[in-house]
Amino acid sequence: MPCSLITPRHFEVLRIRARLIVHVDPPLEVGHALVLEDASPNPNDIRLRVLDCDDRDGSTVDADIESGTFLGIHKVALIHADGIVLVDVEEPAMAAANGGGPPPEAMPDEAAPPPMDDGGGGPMFGADGPGAGAPPPAPAAPAPAPAPAPTPGDAAPAAPPIGYGLLDVPQVAVVDVPFVVKVGLSEAFVEGIADKELRRPEGLPPEFKLQVQLQTDIEALAVLQGSSWTVDLNVTKDDRYPTAEVRFVAPKEAVRRDAALQATFSIEGQQLGIMSRGIGIVAAEGEPAPAAKALIAGDLPLSPGTQAPDLTILITEDPNRGPGFLWWTLTVAPDLGVELPDAVELRSDLGEAAGDFARRIMEEIPRTAARQVHRKVLGIGQRIAKKIPREVIDTYRRVEDALAAKDRAPTVLIVTQEAYVPWELAVVESPRRGDRSQILGARAAVGRWILPDQQGGSPRLPPPAAVEVRSIAVVSGDYRREGWANLPEALKEADELAKEFKAKRVEAATGPVLALLEGDPRAQALHFAIHGKFSPESIEQGMILVDGQIDSDTVIGSVLHGTPFVFLNACQLGAADELLGDYAGMAQSFLASGASAVIAPLWNVRDTIARKISLEFYRTVYGSAQAGEQITAGEALRRVRAQFNPRSQNATYVAYQLYGDPNLQLTH
Repeated sequence: MPCSLITPRHFEVLRIRARLIVHVDPPLEVGHALVLEDASPNPNDIRLRVLDCDDRDGSTVDADIESGTFLGIHKVALIHADGIVLVDVEEPAMAAANGGGPPPEAMPDEAAPPPMDDGGGGPMFGADGPGAGAPPPAPAAPAPAPAPAPTPGDAAPAAPPIGYGLLDVPQVAVVDVPFVVKVGLSEAFVEGIADKELRRPEGLPPEFKLQVQLQTDIEALAVLQGSSWTVDLNVTKDDRYPTAEVRFVAPKEAVRRDAALQATFSIEGQQLGIMSRGIGIVAAEGEPAPAAKALIAGDLPLSPGTQAPDLTILITEDPNRGPGFLWWTLTVAPDLGVELPDAVELRSDLGEAAGDFARRIMEEIPRTAARQVHRKVLGIGQRIAKKIPREVIDTYRRVEDALAAKDRAPTVLIVTQEAYVPWELAVVESPRRGDRSQILGARAAVGRWILPDQQGGSPRLPPPAAVEVRSIAVVSGDYRREGWANLPEALKEADELAKEFKAKRVEAATGPVLALLEGDPRAQALHFAIHGKFSPESIEQGMILVDGQIDSDTVIGSVLHGTPFVFLNACQLGAADELLGDYAGMAQSFLASGASAVIAPLWNVRDTIARKISLEFYRTVYGSAQAGEQITAGEALRRVRAQFNPRSQNATYVAYQLYGDPNLQLTH
């Protein structure tokens, strides 16, 4: 008999060993059932539905509850009016209370689960809870079950490891005395040597090639003849943890007395992790070594099993060289047949802090006269391109040429530690000038992700490859506060999103927006058509609302419900700043709070064009999904940027950045 959802109820949960105890309040009645699903946009959610099996309407609405984690839970105990029943998680199906199927078999020995060690049972295990006064039985150990497969919008479950990344480096090097660096895989964790677990990409055969790319400061260290900056290791069934030795030396003429050595691990064009070690350089054995800082270390952004971009560009800062000194590491999808550049070192020097370099750009463009704006953007794009190593641009061109026969634009993921410079604006000169835009972000589907910092304040999750958007929430408001003009185009934008995509309206006021961040109303896409401001000299920062503002700290302090896609269609909200060692830009703050991806402009945008861009974006990604030809968020944004041309009198089309996987699919 068909079942339709009844009014969502209150659920309380408690994880006990491999079980999830669910208390339904009020209790289920005759004819009601509880559906357990494993398709949730957040790995920290369990989705339940209360259904009425006597109602033939068949409508469905979700009622979500929070839990610890879904992975590793094998059975769920459902508490209802007539007792308790266990349901296997690996078979998410309707658990009928009664009336909607066979009545469940009561399990008295499960009536009172033992409390958790931390006393987190909550009211369901208090004096008035089910089984009050009954002695806690010892629950039977559940049979092991496979973890559920990831669904669109979920963070991918942890893939099995291939081992620990090995980077064994001496802490001190003596000038003119060769030393050995050992790289590869280790079966065991070793602090400071093999301390980064590398996860297996989905579909990887038992035998594969692991590539390790090394970077260091050539003014301090040199690779000796016979060694290479790039090491290819064959992982086989007989040699699961191969290693290799690379011989270095600090020459007498070394300019620097401290250096960092960085290793990037990748398989089949997918970067897996990054490690680094600091090395102090002394003139003679026994001398005190100068302190050398190590670069960041941690996971690289793609979830195991996701499609690798055609080109991944890793940008890290050398902590021993001061602000603006960047290292570049490239990884190319192997099926393109593009060789990596044969260069001793890929590096560039901005000449100043990345934030200062980028801030001037973001200030110059909005002030440019309409007739000059296209030339201005191209001029800035050339300035940015000069800060990119020539080998990086040449590699991009070869990737683009390899895809020309497929009539497909390249996908590029920029994994960056600096988070400021709009590399998407870089001008890429083409031998076939005139047949395409010269701007990188208009030629390629570009996404970017922020490397995690040592304090963990940057994005916690890798960007997912897909997000199921069942509902959109759009934030807009009637501005009547002093100093802030009303936004009639933003109000139209909200109206059109509500009409065309059934978006839920949210008032741009502090209370409703804070509630939205916490999941009220529930939405998997959050769209902001509001004022925004970024200025180090201003007290007002971030999202400007009709009754105040919400800044980056407030967003970071929030825990977003699910992993929503966020579109900040407001002035300057894509900009980044550095505050207390962390990125304080609003886009980065949303990522740190759990957003799956963020689109935001870097400078003031024209409201009429901004409204057009947002509607075109959603129509492109959702319309293509419904037509069976999924256009990714990165490609949709590339098409937006491609509309910027010599006749353009405003730079709004190239203002937007995508923080996320360029292959991100949004389904509706």
